[in-house]
Amino acid sequence: MKAAFADLRSAPPAVRDLILEAVAAQRKVGRAGFRREDRADAGMLAALQAGAAAVVALDRELDRLTVSLPKKAALADVGHDQTRFLQTFQCMYAA
Repeated sequence: MKAAFADLRSAPPAVRDLILEAVAAQRKVGRAGFRREDRADAGMLAALQAGAAAVVALDRELDRLTVSLPKKAALADVGHDQTRFLQTFQCMYAA
């Protein structure tokens, strides 16, 4: 995952597409929250739908990876990965 975030060209196509879709969806939906009038905006609804699909796909992929994690990674690596994920998401979603 570190390599995928650092250089999208090195990531497998499915991972790269998922990251790019999440970034694109993030740009369409602000972090300030959703106003009542946003619910009537077709563009906003489309952005929410696009973002939701990316979140579901990411969640499924993380579930799949979690099953094999104990076999392939040391527990100490998880803490380092958590820090890297936090930094990456803060960078992606910075206001």
